[in-house]
Amino acid sequence: MPPLLTHARAPRRWLEVKLIELGMVNNPSYKIAFVMDKTSMFKVTSLVSGAQKEHSVKPLQIIWSKYTQYSSANTIHIDDLSRNFALNPYNGVKVSGYYRKKRAAARDMELVTLATYLGKLSSEVTDFTTVDHRRWREVAAGSEGWRGVERAEDGKKDGESEKKE
Repeated sequence: MPPLLTHARAPRRWLEVKLIELGMVNNPSYKIAFVMDKTSMFKVTSLVSGAQKEHSVKPLQIIWSKYTQYSSANTIHIDDLSRNFALNPYNGVKVSGYYRKKRAAARDMELVTLATYLGKLSSEVTDFTTVDHRRWREVAAGSEGWRGVERAEDGKKDGESEKKE
């Protein structure tokens, strides 16, 4: 298993509590490389639906500059907010938010499907930025191969128009 980085908008203490609750800290199945909290985030301004919006981002460049074994080619940013991909749009995999109090929470298979996708990605793709990660569920399900999700030079799949979230 490749090393994991946990990066949250939360304070460090809360993040540590959650990782312990999830059983990830002392579990040999997880290889946590490091943890980053909200102090490494900074604000940027993005154009959203024609209006400028200020929001915080998770800058992967901090990791890449300090730890040269990591780069855009081998890093995936998983988040339920696509705006957090503003600085590294080709590294983002948008997932559904998880709300344990929702009625469907017990049937939520998002992370299981994501694990399948990440397993395929890490074993079959050498540069993660060459893939359009918006189709990750189809790749995980086997209904779409890597050829169907190659990213065009302009960041869109061939013939695809701009999608709005």
